[in-house]
Amino acid sequence: MSPESSPARFPTSGIDQALPAFQSRNPRQPGCSRMARTHHPVAIHNGAPLDIGHREPSNSSHLELALPVLMPLSVRASEEDVPHFRRFIMEVRFYGVRGSIAVSGSRIGGNTACVEVTSQGHRLILDAGTGIRALGEVMMREGAPQKATMFFSHLHWDHVQGFPFFTPAYLPTSEFVMYGPGANGAQALLSELAAQMQPPHFPVPLSTMRSHMDFRSALHAQPIEVGPFKVTPIDVPHPQGCLAYRVEADGHSFIYATDVEVRMQDLAPEVGRLFEGTDVLCLDAQYTPDEYEGRKGMSKKGWGHSTMMDAAGVAKLVNARRLCLFHHDPAHADDVLEDMAEQARSLFPVVEPAREGQRLVLGHAA
Repeated sequence: MSPESSPARFPTSGIDQALPAFQSRNPRQPGCSRMARTHHPVAIHNGAPLDIGHREPSNSSHLELALPVLMPLSVRASEEDVPHFRRFIMEVRFYGVRGSIAVSGSRIGGNTACVEVTSQGHRLILDAGTGIRALGEVMMREGAPQKATMFFSHLHWDHVQGFPFFTPAYLPTSEFVMYGPGANGAQALLSELAAQMQPPHFPVPLSTMRSHMDFRSALHAQPIEVGPFKVTPIDVPHPQGCLAYRVEADGHSFIYATDVEVRMQDLAPEVGRLFEGTDVLCLDAQYTPDEYEGRKGMSKKGWGHSTMMDAAGVAKLVNARRLCLFHHDPAHADDVLEDMAEQARSLFPVVEPAREGQRLVLGHAA
């Protein structure tokens, strides 16, 4: 880490300077513990406040994490889950696959976006929709002090709303590096997470979370090294902007591309290059062509999401090995999602809807 990017300690009162509405305009409410008003030191990065915690940040650019056991998911766990942590192998687990708002009664999955990627004792968390609550339960059962690196695609509500229910963030033994999207991503992410926990939205503020949080910015095409992982952010078209992430480790790759409006014929060359040859392409496929074009209801053009047919066309164009349709529309029942995948197979053979609890193993255990 260069001197310019090294976090500097900020005075204890820095949180009020960084987020005036966060504490100073929200006095202690009846029934709230004193912990909710505790001020913690704040790190700054290029002038932006970065972390809320009470311990010194690590000087390392990545985290060292020892996980003795990777427990099965508490909901909709696949039968292939194993009660041990595989080394030198990249694994992807879906904890939230739905778009826009969480729904109930779905076998495929009703929680909003959250995906975990692990390898060699390191954990990445992609987005913090409602699915992150179940991931937090798994991490709590592991017992060891928790570390993870989080990458946020963008800050729309369905990608951050689960964070207040992420139990490991309340523990002082937990450490998280958190990447917000764009040049101002560190400040924007901190502000958004704090705002959704202010009255009247939530009973306790962000400062109640006693974990060490190091906020950083993720920039297009600038790779980030995290242990065995190389994570490359990719700008993709979506209202207010969005990042896809190419995650590489152990000779394999996984692309997380939620919330993107893209078609095969207008795929940006640079995006296509960064998608090229991935083992698994997890791509937004919220709409059917009829829904997108307005032949069924109002047109969804410009809403920032793709169809399953466009997703299949992109997968074919970039020579992906496998396509997982993602960000399922809350109005789509399981049979609709299965039918969308079947139609997409007319363009690309290996397609399935991403399923909550699904575990993908890329490669073979060493």
